[in-house]
Amino acid sequence: MQVIQSVATVDASLQNEELSILSQEIFTKIDEIKELVVDETQGVASSALFALLCSVKKTNPNINIALLNQSAFRLQGIGLMSLKRG
Repeated sequence: MQVIQSVATVDASLQNEELSILSQEIFTKIDEIKELVVDETQGVASSALFALLCSVKKTNPNINIALLNQSAFRLQGIGLMSLKRG
């Protein structure tokens, strides 16, 4: 993960083990992160990514996570996904 000017970029193709390490890194730097961008150009390797994003958002609701702000989005290798709010 890179944090440049308060924007963290996360590679969506990370496997569960790598996401676990990333999670620790994110929560260590959570106060300096204002936006979290998901790079899904290589596809999404694990649904654990979505759990991590939701956990980050619950921990710090002020972090902008564009992927979670959409009602529906298309992911390479998966297709159309929609988020139910409520």
